[in-house]
Amino acid sequence: MRSVRSPRFGSLEQGKRDYGIDHGIALMRAKNGMRIALMQDTRTNLVGVDVRYLVGAAEDPPGRTGMAHLVEHLLFTARAEPGGPTISDELSDTALSHNAWTNSDETHYTAMGFEDQLAKLVSIEARRMQVTCDQIDAATFERERDVVLAEDTWRHTSHETLHDELIATLWGRKHPYGHRVSSKEIAQATREEACAFIASHYAPDRSILVITGNFRTEAAMKAVTAAFGKLMRRSTAGRTPVEPAVLIGETSTHSADIDEATAFIFFNAPSWGTSQWMQHELLSAMLRTELYTLDEREEWITDAGVMQFGGVRAPLLTAVVSVSEPARLNEAVEKVFAAAATLVNESKEVSEPARARLRTRLVSTYDAFMGAGSWIADFPQYSSHDGFFVEELAALDRTTLVEVAMYANATLDRTHSHVALVRPSGKQALTTRAEVPTRRREHDLQPWRTPVDPSEASRPLDTRVSRVANKVEEMMLRNGMRVLLAHDPHSPLVDARVVFPYGSAAEPVDRRGLAKLTAHLLANDTARLYRRVDAERIDFARELGTQLDTGVGERATVFTARGVATFADWHLWRLFWLLDAGIFPDDVVAAFHKSLRESHGKEEEDADARGDEALRARLFGAGHPYAQRAPGTAELLSISIPELEAFRESYYRANGATLIVSGGFDVAVMKRTIEELFGSWDGEAPPPPVTVPPGAPEKGPGWVAVLDEDATQVSVKIGFSTTSDPIRDVAARQVLRAILEDRVRVVREGLGATYNVSVDYIGGIGGGALLVTSDLERDRSGKALVALVNELVAVQTRASTLTEDFVRARRRALGRALADSAGATVLANELEATVSMSLPLSFFDAQVSEITVTTPDVVAAVAAADLARERMVVVIHGPRDAVKATLEAADQRLELVQQLVVGR
Repeated sequence: MRSVRSPRFGSLEQGKRDYGIDHGIALMRAKNGMRIALMQDTRTNLVGVDVRYLVGAAEDPPGRTGMAHLVEHLLFTARAEPGGPTISDELSDTALSHNAWTNSDETHYTAMGFEDQLAKLVSIEARRMQVTCDQIDAATFERERDVVLAEDTWRHTSHETLHDELIATLWGRKHPYGHRVSSKEIAQATREEACAFIASHYAPDRSILVITGNFRTEAAMKAVTAAFGKLMRRSTAGRTPVEPAVLIGETSTHSADIDEATAFIFFNAPSWGTSQWMQHELLSAMLRTELYTLDEREEWITDAGVMQFGGVRAPLLTAVVSVSEPARLNEAVEKVFAAAATLVNESKEVSEPARARLRTRLVSTYDAFMGAGSWIADFPQYSSHDGFFVEELAALDRTTLVEVAMYANATLDRTHSHVALVRPSGKQALTTRAEVPTRRREHDLQPWRTPVDPSEASRPLDTRVSRVANKVEEMMLRNGMRVLLAHDPHSPLVDARVVFPYGSAAEPVDRRGLAKLTAHLLANDTARLYRRVDAERIDFARELGTQLDTGVGERATVFTARGVATFADWHLWRLFWLLDAGIFPDDVVAAFHKSLRESHGKEEEDADARGDEALRARLFGAGHPYAQRAPGTAELLSISIPELEAFRESYYRANGATLIVSGGFDVAVMKRTIEELFGSWDGEAPPPPVTVPPGAPEKGPGWVAVLDEDATQVSVKIGFSTTSDPIRDVAARQVLRAILEDRVRVVREGLGATYNVSVDYIGGIGGGALLVTSDLERDRSGKALVALVNELVAVQTRASTLTEDFVRARRRALGRALADSAGATVLANELEATVSMSLPLSFFDAQVSEITVTTPDVVAAVAAADLARERMVVVIHGPRDAVKATLEAADQRLELVQQLVVGR
């Protein structure tokens, strides 16, 4: 399929075009001081309710680091009356999803639900703002505090220890940014201290309410007034001021459990949302490009990049460089400073592509409904204007190279920097967990569950909402390429992707990784000499900020081009040019080989990977493709460029492929461009479909112990080789998954000994499995595991009698199936899923109908098959003594199960 002629442009035209973007966000301030932002999006059937509190870890009281994070958790546990639902319970019953986070500068709560639940979601957040100490009982407080401590223990690795040391060096431990969001200090925190923190900081004048999605402004404001209008309480504690780090050109030395010597070079940066922020963003992008070039050029430099350190109000621009030869670490630092110095006189060849990529990133963020509440809240909190991202776009466009050069000269000043030299300690760079003392309590609380009418199980569900009717136009090119056009005139983004119906399953047995490398290493031939007119067009296209991505699954390879809708036709051309005339450049392949060699021999012994390999071998059979490890360095290095070319020629063909274009574009122009570009490919017939042999699971139940003395907690994976069909039984599977999620939630909230719990179906055309994973608090891991297994057994043997569970689960499964988020990429993802799995475009609508009529007996039949004990495998990972005790609680003996020893 590769073209050897001059690039084909069709009737594409160069020139400046108007964005024509209006953010459409209404911003106001209520009498009680609360700021309110509303952004309507009629492309979705959902609403988002976000509340941002201007309080974070910077406000933690002395000796109580982690208090803001603890309070974030506690405000989900409040009950209006004893025995009643908590705020988390109400959200679980009302919202499709809810979450929260805390950082140094803010605490943010977010919930998403259907449009008819807006008033209730708003009222729940108003109740959160009014929580008093009597609504959080002592037992709940102690359980949640222990859960937070356990989670902090599990997440605190040796890398976190280095992070703590660096922030203390840069800011000092008494600075608001000089400590982490959580710490063991909250082990001594009392309920009264937490309540005092809530009373001081959680008030309307310290909050920002954001409502997004499909709503009427009048209805939204009515709900806000009813819920928050009478709340006039004011916060009594001010914000902790945050001063920039004092950088005076010093160098500090550190030792850490890392593989390679690494240097961090810190520079002060402006606060987000200030007038200089776009200059900073552009400079950061340009510096990233220079460091990438440095990494590619110097064999002994193994990695180089740019990151942000610190919080939003006083961030640090950070260059990071790692070396294979520790003695050359100072030399690497000098090269970073030299690269930074070139930015004072940088050319448009670097600045304009960087500017365009930033533009695309901004527009991509705005176009997506998911996460909108967070970035909208950033503006009233941190910026002084109400132009939102449109003002950012304008600032980006008017920023000149001269301004960037002046900013670079002032910012990347060695005398106002700090260099941290980090050398390996000599210990293996494992994700070693730190011990955090807890009070080792037994918790046995009774979680609240939504009351339901059991008789609902015997009748079909009525749907009060429907999925959004997205118009998708389908056409077929003469060469056999299928085209799906999903036009959205309101989207500022275009997302174009070509789906080839071949992926990793098409790889030869001895060439694993070939499909992924073919997609990953395909690149434009930029070294070729083009005619002047062609070169000008190529330069124009490359300065438009097209995001090019690849994805390789079992059944499909996908190439994606994404960019600002104003130049939709040119972004499509970038996709076409890559596929039509791309090559496997020697320098790109060499850079990839360099990264492979650098990582070879340094891969840490991954306990999770070892356990997962054993799990899959038992679920699918030893030697099955799903049970194999990922291809190693030697395998990947052995793949040659001719083999990449051969794979491409065999499988990247128009006939059988699908082109998806979603978002904003001129339909007539897009159709013409598609015909002119992709219509030029020949229609050579594709290879026959590939297959994967069916699994041959071992008879169980099977138990595997992964012994890891570097772990302080216990994790468990409970897998079942499944026999249900992922398409035919999709409705029953979704309901069963929701039942299991609810049952394991009860274990988590009752014992407070499990967290990070997930329930998922995995697999592909060669077979499937149902997987339940959870982290367990070490001292109660045995009790928690037995509770989890008992819940699974109850569902497997009694699913037809668990009518209340079925009612709750079917509602939840239906809600997930009905939920229609907005955005060009979201719709393209959905279309890609149907194409990759060879499903009709109506599949997701049909799934909704199937869930509404699914019965307990149908779900029970799937549960009985998919949770069969003889196809169960349990993998327990943790220290030997903890794993041994966990197994004994489940009536198993360590010496009688498969053991894998990792770490020390």
